[in-house]
Amino acid sequence: MADKIKRQVTIAGVRYTLSGEAGEEHLQECADMVDKCMTDIQKSFSTLPDSMIAVLAACNIADQYLRLLD
Repeated sequence: MADKIKRQVTIAGVRYTLSGEAGEEHLQECADMVDKCMTDIQKSFSTLPDSMIAVLAACNIADQYLRLLD
């Protein structure tokens, strides 16, 4: 098993430590994707709480993933 890499990232203005085996660049790309999705939703629905924005972002990313599988 490969060593886990840790990377500090910022998503929606909050700092997180991500860890994984895919490397720092991959972790940063994942964080950037989530951050962009959340930012786009925030721009359209600025009154929603962060927790709801996060759920909508997760649904959007899951939709993109499932469309790729088709």
